[in-house]
Amino acid sequence: METQNNSPNEEKVEEVVEKTEYEKFIDKLLESKWSYSKIDCFKSCGFKFKLKYLDKNFVYSGSIATEFGTAIHKAEESIGNYIIKNEPINYIKIKNKFMIDCIKVKKRYSNDWITKDDYSGKDYETKYQDYIHKNMFYLEKYLKDNPNLEIVGSEVPINFKFDDTWTFTGSIDRLYRDKTTDKYIIEDIKSWPNIEKHKDELATPLQFVVYSLALAKMKEKSTDDISCQYYLPISNELASAGHKNYIEKGTAKLMSLFEKILAQEFKPAPKPLCHWCEFCRTNESAPNKSKWLCPYASVWTRERPANWSEFNFTTLEEYPKILNQYRLQHDLPVLPSESENKK
Repeated sequence: METQNNSPNEEKVEEVVEKTEYEKFIDKLLESKWSYSKIDCFKSCGFKFKLKYLDKNFVYSGSIATEFGTAIHKAEESIGNYIIKNEPINYIKIKNKFMIDCIKVKKRYSNDWITKDDYSGKDYETKYQDYIHKNMFYLEKYLKDNPNLEIVGSEVPINFKFDDTWTFTGSIDRLYRDKTTDKYIIEDIKSWPNIEKHKDELATPLQFVVYSLALAKMKEKSTDDISCQYYLPISNELASAGHKNYIEKGTAKLMSLFEKILAQEFKPAPKPLCHWCEFCRTNESAPNKSKWLCPYASVWTRERPANWSEFNFTTLEEYPKILNQYRLQHDLPVLPSESENKK
């Protein structure tokens, strides 16, 4: 009987198994960073999530609400930082910077600047005047009325793994500590016109679920030692958020959303809010390269408030064909297929 001896120089070749497309998809999900805005995008519209985060269509589509809100956030952050440093608040400097930012917004959205919204009945000129003359001084007064509180952070960064799997990053707008109890209050600043419009979001706000879990880990605290609140500089309202068992309920909701993402449930959700989406053709602020990517968006506008879509969603596999039908319908050139792009 012959005995076959392996040469000492002979290397053992391991078979390389090519990963499936789904396995590659899972790897990308696990490697990517998550934020509240990213998971909220999926919650709002699975198809927008796909176009933006999976297909990498990152475009800027501004709005007056977003840019005015950003200007207020910068002002509030500056006020908070003066207090943290125990320095006199330079309101003149903050006002001047806010005024310059708002002049840019006003020029960019001149018609919207003088249009009253449906919820507060105020236009942006009124909101602007209210803020610089009254609401800008909220934080200083709030701390005087609550001497047990101190600001311990402004734009506090977070980085933690939810369910030991999903890496969340972001920043907490404002963080207070109660000096008598050593408990914390997370405050998120919203440019909403009033709290009434968003009262359904107060019970189990996923944003605060993420922030509370992250802060509890950072400070080695129980989530019972953390409370949350929204501050609305436009209406000067303060609202507590996160009702009974919201951590448990919110955690279950997040788990459910991730399960749907893993199952690739990227269905569109046509609604009037599509009008402000960067992938909707009715959004005048959206760039051309993005506004023609969603044939399923609602065509609702203020002038024509009818909530309907030009095409109904069937499957993701049908999307390229439907997209080109949509583009041809609007006298736009068809897009090359994925296989053509690879040539």
